[in-house]
Amino acid sequence: IRYSFIYNDQKLNKKANFNYFKGNIEVAGNMLRTADKLRHSELDSTDNSYKIFGIKYAQYSKFDIDWRNYLFINQHSTLVFRIASGLGLPFGNSIVMPFERSFFVGGSNGIRAWQARQLGPGSYQGPSNYDQIGDIIIEGNIESRFEFIGVLEGAAFIDAGNIWLTHEDPERPGALFLANEFLNEIAIGAGLGIRLNYNYFIVRLDASLPVKDPSQPKGERWVIGNSSFDIINYNLGIGYPF
Repeated sequence: IRYSFIYNDQKLNKKANFNYFKGNIEVAGNMLRTADKLRHSELDSTDNSYKIFGIKYAQYSKFDIDWRNYLFINQHSTLVFRIASGLGLPFGNSIVMPFERSFFVGGSNGIRAWQARQLGPGSYQGPSNYDQIGDIIIEGNIESRFEFIGVLEGAAFIDAGNIWLTHEDPERPGALFLANEFLNEIAIGAGLGIRLNYNYFIVRLDASLPVKDPSQPKGERWVIGNSSFDIINYNLGIGYPF
């Protein structure tokens, strides 16, 4: 079951400041769990869970918000602010969130200095940081968009954020969300972009590099001074990132 609320005060065909907000609430597995309880179904002894057709079903709650503020500096320049956050809570029949319903950062619409699912969770640094997911996400973006000539546009941006776990994972040390640590584990990336705006669709190329990398040891996380062209991450996309 999923409920979404969207608020948008944009005035069509007019360049005026506006806000966009989207909030989602999602729950899964409760009806199946209730039915199993009422029928006094037997738990699978191998993992102490209920199953349907031999498959363990997920049970969780998930909440997330996405707020954006668009400021038109003039007819040719726009400043966009975005804040996104979310929380996933597995319970009952699940001890972890399903992979496809978990949060991730990085990629062409997120923290562009890292590839999708390459960053986090927390300060964790694995042998190959791919397919990394978390239960908590905090992300913020600032992007300046400006027109050049004709369909050609430019952009300068800063992305920040990370994901975390709500439970300790021995295989991913540093992934747990701690109130006194999470600010030090915020990743920061910055970059420039070129866009071809044909009105009915936009082709986008962004280049970004890490400024602060939480996977590095404390005291060495500000990596901007050690940056090189080798660690620039390129993102090709259709449409604006947000």
